[in-house]
Amino acid sequence: MRNRSQKGFAHLVLLLLIIAVAVGAVLLVAKHHSQQPKTSKAQTPQSISSQWSNGQCQGKGTVPLTNSPISLNQLDSIAPMGNMVGDHVTPSDHLGFASVNPAQDTPIYAVAKGYVVQIEYTQEPQKSWYGLLIEHSCTFYSRQFLLSDLAEPFKSALGNHHSANVRMPVAAGQLIGSLRDHGLDYWLADLDSELAFINPDRYANEAWKIHIVDPFNFYAEPLKSQLLAKDLREATPRGGSINYDAPGSLAGNWFKAGSQLTQDAQKDAINNLTFGYDFLDPRLIRISLGDYQGKASQFNAADNGPDPQTVKVGQLVKYGLVGSDYRLPNGQRWDRMHAAAGVTGFVNDQLSGTMMVQLVSDRQLKLETFPGQTPASLNDFTSAARIYER
Repeated sequence: MRNRSQKGFAHLVLLLLIIAVAVGAVLLVAKHHSQQPKTSKAQTPQSISSQWSNGQCQGKGTVPLTNSPISLNQLDSIAPMGNMVGDHVTPSDHLGFASVNPAQDTPIYAVAKGYVVQIEYTQEPQKSWYGLLIEHSCTFYSRQFLLSDLAEPFKSALGNHHSANVRMPVAAGQLIGSLRDHGLDYWLADLDSELAFINPDRYANEAWKIHIVDPFNFYAEPLKSQLLAKDLREATPRGGSINYDAPGSLAGNWFKAGSQLTQDAQKDAINNLTFGYDFLDPRLIRISLGDYQGKASQFNAADNGPDPQTVKVGQLVKYGLVGSDYRLPNGQRWDRMHAAAGVTGFVNDQLSGTMMVQLVSDRQLKLETFPGQTPASLNDFTSAARIYER
């Protein structure tokens, strides 16, 4: 187990946001996505790049990542992609980097050379933060956001505006800003790569999502191993997963039939549904529903089954909806406040209700929830059942 102080890791709750996190933090995460670069339906990689870089991008292909966004001696931990919590119904597309001293300013650096092409500023009742989109080539982009402050010359380029399209060279390891009182969110997109979502058009307002890649794969040794040593996830892929779509099964993302995308991720959340897996311990089944008694909620499957990938067309299944927790290798519960190696998950027996679901076809399912009821007490759907599609 790595020896870390409670003070240095207290903000990890904001990064993990696992079930018991405050509602305010949950809404913040959902809002992050609504603030990300916007695209329109049927965007191609070329049109995405043209929009992001204003048609001025240079080069193609990936580049090596040579720097951690937080220096190793100030980096406490890395939370993987794939968290599902609150209005963040589908798996999150970014890593979370935590500082050992969150109460102090932590310098943030560019992970590779390129051009800063977009700068954004978001003001909220309790805090404000900045985001930078960096072009490393016409097909390779990174985004670092939740920065507490920007370094020059980027802050001057933004001025008093909330967003700015710019073209400013940045060197690998160059100081781009600082962080305080929370973690840094970071994603990497390779426009030459595409995740196998069953219906990519569902992500038109978040077009980068289908091109998200695991940043660990682009670091060379010894930095790669040094970063992996800070990773809270020990399963592969180490950076986590955001796509569980499996044709002909329940696994993956679903959307209420007839629902339409908006420019507001928080409003879209109520229409979303995911049958996936825990982002720290993917052995645990995770069910994320945007409309459970009118609000977004996440559960684990009682007895951890059946596995969504094994549920086929026509099969009626009932999931007992329970919570989960994490253990340390010595069997004690992880307090979620101290970094630790070897954390594993387990489901509990605190039943919230039951979800009845049937895959009607490859692209459509029928679902109904029964709060407070056990699977054994239920036999069939009622008129309140809803249809989801993808």
